[in-house]
Amino acid sequence: RLLNLDVGRWCHLNCALWSTEVYETVSGALMCVEQAYKRSINIECASCKQKGASLTCFSPRCPNAYHFPCAVDSGCVFHKNKTIMCPVHASRTTATDQILEDKSVIRKVWINRDEVKQIQTYMTEEHEETSYTLRIGGLVLHNVGQLLPHQLQSAVFHNRNFIYPVGYNVTRFYWSMRRPNRRCAYHCSIIDVNNKPMFRIRIQENVDEPAQEFLEPTAKAAWHKIVDEIDALRR
Repeated sequence: RLLNLDVGRWCHLNCALWSTEVYETVSGALMCVEQAYKRSINIECASCKQKGASLTCFSPRCPNAYHFPCAVDSGCVFHKNKTIMCPVHASRTTATDQILEDKSVIRKVWINRDEVKQIQTYMTEEHEETSYTLRIGGLVLHNVGQLLPHQLQSAVFHNRNFIYPVGYNVTRFYWSMRRPNRRCAYHCSIIDVNNKPMFRIRIQENVDEPAQEFLEPTAKAAWHKIVDEIDALRR
């Protein structure tokens, strides 16, 4: 399966897991995947002769490197301690009980990433043809919004801790107000009403149901109404 490495960049799970630099924490996080990716960009695979080989033979001074599927097809030996031996050196392996035959991964693993840095990088780059939607957990960011000069000069659109950009638009997946133990999409946005920021949350679980909308002067006030209805539904 594929794991997300960065905005618009993905890698195969086993390609990351078996890369030389990469190690797995007890919680399932794969560390140093970015370093392995950068190192392998110009490394040629001993089998297919294409660049991007991140798996290297564990034998000292052996130059052979492989892509994961190439390593499997070439007869490399995979060990339970996450080392591999190329076909040239595999015959020297004597501890057969340490050989990993089944390389499928059914446990939960993910790539450890600095998501804040990724978002900052994306927001500061220019994107002409490609547009991305950023998702962080149960929050999907569609538009960061903006503040015009007169709004920047007004104290109501920002304070010491927060800014309220007009046009800010996200989708939040949260518990339904109509159906217990089910989640639904809450479409949240900030609009300008009489030169003041207003926080709007719109919910429509099914097309044949009327949409609900909450419009409040603070996000906290809008969400309080939603949480109160969810609490009442569960009583």
